[in-house]
Amino acid sequence: MGLKRSASGQRPNPQPAARIARGGRDFNRAMAALFCGGFSTFSLLYCAQPALPTFAREFNLTPAASSLALSATTGVLAFALLFAGTASDVIGRKRVMVISLAASSAIMLLAALARDWGQLLALRALTGLALSGLPAVAMAYLAEEMATSAVGLAMGLYIAGNTVRTLGGVFYAQGGWNGVAGLVGLLTVAGLVVALMLARVPPPKWMTQR
Repeated sequence: MGLKRSASGQRPNPQPAARIARGGRDFNRAMAALFCGGFSTFSLLYCAQPALPTFAREFNLTPAASSLALSATTGVLAFALLFAGTASDVIGRKRVMVISLAASSAIMLLAALARDWGQLLALRALTGLALSGLPAVAMAYLAEEMATSAVGLAMGLYIAGNTVRTLGGVFYAQGGWNGVAGLVGLLTVAGLVVALMLARVPPPKWMTQR
């Protein structure tokens, strides 16, 4: 049923959706989900950094060549950011973030099984491509969904997930890069599950159709 016309013959403007206020239950759930997203983003992106000397030694590479494990991811990510925002306008910001995190986590698990430098480098580049949806959309999501008084704190909590990824250096010092890559992949899968539970992302239509 369409909107009724007012006395002047014009359709009334639809009421804007209420934004998430600071301190409420919805705010806390959204912040916990975005913290998981921030942790996962920076873990997937920079977990290779402490392993660069290991890559150089195991694959007989120069230091400059081993750094491609990081620069391939960040380079592809920077390019893909140009298109991720457009995709979110079509299918929704939450879904883009979920798809991005799920795909990049799966690729990270595959990277743990890489047998040579070429496979590892290709998977690291694909990680940047898959991961681009989350950082490209997260800030726009916060600006659209959060009340003005809550935006600053929300952005700070999202970025705070960056600090946790420094634990990767400790793990790399204790074990091989394959095991650590698998561990990071599993942690980001866990982060995805928690984020889904907290953010209450609606399932795609094909899952609800019979």
